[in-house]
Amino acid sequence: MKNRLFLLLAFVLFCAGMKAQENMPQHYNIKIGEFTYKKPNLGKNILNIVTSIVDKDTTHEEEKSMLTPTTEALAASPTYIPWLHVVTDDASADYILDGHIEKMETGGGRQTHALVVVQARITDARTGNVVAQKLCRSYYYEYVSGNMADIKAKAIYNITFSVYRFLLEALPVTGSILQQGVEQASGKVKDNQCYVDLGEQHGVLKNSKLYVLDASGKYKAEMKVEEVMGDDMCSAKITSGKSFIEKSLKNGTPMTVTTKPKKIKDE
Repeated sequence: MKNRLFLLLAFVLFCAGMKAQENMPQHYNIKIGEFTYKKPNLGKNILNIVTSIVDKDTTHEEEKSMLTPTTEALAASPTYIPWLHVVTDDASADYILDGHIEKMETGGGRQTHALVVVQARITDARTGNVVAQKLCRSYYYEYVSGNMADIKAKAIYNITFSVYRFLLEALPVTGSILQQGVEQASGKVKDNQCYVDLGEQHGVLKNSKLYVLDASGKYKAEMKVEEVMGDDMCSAKITSGKSFIEKSLKNGTPMTVTTKPKKIKDE
């Protein structure tokens, strides 16, 4: 049984390697634009108006300590995606990532916490059209004994991956289903799982969602990644549209697997 499982995996991995050569993801050049800080509304009471006249910089010291590391974290988010190349000049850029920081908040009490809220935007560098935008949040807390410096650092670190997930959704890669039916170590074949030719080099992670489109680009099925099996393969569980996948595989009808969901929703 172990030999049969090994041979099956070897065959699928071979197929995945061949498919990967055909379906290597397109590499996009992305430029990091400016992430401006949208200062909180001062309100309209006389004290705040007078204060803003005397001191035009209304950013609090606590916020200032988070601003630079937050912008650095945002700029780092594309570097975790293999098919995104960060460039510095406009001429070679395909897309521009920018936006504004809406909130940087810390607080004590029963839970010491830090919150970062960013409105991220991707723009087509050629046309100037907005491709996608999303409100990305990062919240981290500990109980009263928590160290505020550490909590701020973790919230800022997490905003990197909130924007990272947004980039995966907005600038997706596509692949294909190699085979329906994933054999377990016990020898049982789960027909609600598939091998897909997307893996680590495509930024696919365990529990990532994958979407299956028909030849016309309509969304027909969804899957969840169960295991990343290398650079260019994963196993994924079919969560909806199983009959469509089965019928398409049986008839040899073209279908595409993508990381891009139907609609990009605010978190």
